[in-house]
Amino acid sequence: MPVIHGIHYSKAKLLERCGNISQVAGYKRYVISEGRGKGVEAVEIYNGNGLQFTVLLDKTLDIADCSYQGVNLAYMTGNGIVAPQFYDSHGNGWLRSFNGGLLSTCGITYCGAASEDEGELLGLHGRISHCPADNICCEAVWEKEDYVITVRGRSYETRLHGEFLELRREIKIRAGDNTIYLHDEIENQGYRPVPLMMIYHCNFGFPLYDAGSEIYIDSVECAPNDEVSSKSLDDRNLVPEPRPLVPESVYFHRMNVSRGYGLAALINRKIGRKGLGVFLKYDLKELPYLNQWKMIAAGHYVLGLEPSNCRTLGRASEKAEGRLRYIEPGETRHFNLAIIISEEIDNQIGQ
Repeated sequence: MPVIHGIHYSKAKLLERCGNISQVAGYKRYVISEGRGKGVEAVEIYNGNGLQFTVLLDKTLDIADCSYQGVNLAYMTGNGIVAPQFYDSHGNGWLRSFNGGLLSTCGITYCGAASEDEGELLGLHGRISHCPADNICCEAVWEKEDYVITVRGRSYETRLHGEFLELRREIKIRAGDNTIYLHDEIENQGYRPVPLMMIYHCNFGFPLYDAGSEIYIDSVECAPNDEVSSKSLDDRNLVPEPRPLVPESVYFHRMNVSRGYGLAALINRKIGRKGLGVFLKYDLKELPYLNQWKMIAAGHYVLGLEPSNCRTLGRASEKAEGRLRYIEPGETRHFNLAIIISEEIDNQIGQ
């Protein structure tokens, strides 16, 4: 039953009050008309209870901006939204078209740091976030008493004489419910086993991410990425004021399996009457790790919470450490992620 600005309505009661249900919840599909984002097709989704976000159809259905009750949740880089044709696959060229956003997908056959594996040069974080989707379906329909908004599409990582992977993505939300559900199916349609590396790069920004915000990660083990991160290990879950030219910190978490799912969150108790948190709840079978990317530099003030099946050190490192996963010919893997926006902070942590 939809909750429209805090009030429960049955389907009948809601339809009595609306000439068209789109006046309270639904989606709008549009094309960006200028700048480096020119030509990118997007879908703006709004749920009738203050949650609004944008799905980029030309960037593998990643999620760009996101807000709740007028409060911004996502970090957007200075690049803004950049069309796939500007993608640079060499070295760290990915950074020139990384828009940030609530979700940027990294993968599929490689991600993490640029590296060389078996003579092949692999760029930062892989290609999939710059692949336009096809077979797109956008719909908003009643399912009994729930009004459900769904976006589906397919993206591919393929090459002649190489891999043939299909990513089938579905993003779903119910009117009045502040949870975004993402389900990915990755199928190997080729004839050889290939590496499978996936990072769900969720990026949080001001004002949710601000001095005094709390980072919560239910992990049993945490390792720093480098010497800089090692020095700030004890402060990894604290958010200070931004300062100029502070280098990034990265931490690798092995998640607590006793819950039955992974849980990580960014919480700001100063927003609203009860505070506000964004909680990532995800399947540990395919995503046993979480990479924490923390930036406190002025102008680059962002927290990345990244459910993953690998660390961010690159494919060569994952192979050397024995963590690299493969997907067999004809095999399909399933990945599930729920992004929960909630004012019931302690209830979410306690679940």
